[in-house]
Amino acid sequence: MLKKEWIDVGVQILFVSVFIVLQPLFLIWTGITPEAVYADVFFPLLQFGLFFLAFLLGASLLATERYQRGLVYVLTLPFSRLRLLALKLIPRFSALMLILGMYFLLFQLWGANRAAISHVSFILIFVSLFIISLSLSASAENLLVLFFGSLFGLLFFLGLGFLVIWAALRLKGYVFY
Repeated sequence: MLKKEWIDVGVQILFVSVFIVLQPLFLIWTGITPEAVYADVFFPLLQFGLFFLAFLLGASLLATERYQRGLVYVLTLPFSRLRLLALKLIPRFSALMLILGMYFLLFQLWGANRAAISHVSFILIFVSLFIISLSLSASAENLLVLFFGSLFGLLFFLGLGFLVIWAALRLKGYVFY
């Protein structure tokens, strides 16, 4: 079962990676971004493509079993539910950490001053979107509903965080103009 999960995660990463690599080439080739260097187009698209990948990794936790109508079969396997959850989460969480590590390595080697958003914001949104889509994947049948639910949940989470920070600064006596 673990091997199947690693293959599923690898296929998802492969499809999103091919799209992320080819999209800047398409934008440069068609002239949408004239006279642009590949890296200038690549890094903002990489960040937003990795957001989609985080959503996809979280949302696909039960998607294969649901699509193949095998969820009942998986739950009847002689494993505890905690072990089944761990077998499904280990490849996704490992891929998440590997992708973050590769992103920072690639950014340090090639992408200084080319990112669309800061590293802290990127990590916050990336991990939050993964966790929100992961938690909603058990209840949503439709991927589109899951995507918009995760997006709404992310905006709510970030808005609530901003409100807490604003209130804390306001109570400390900082004045906003």
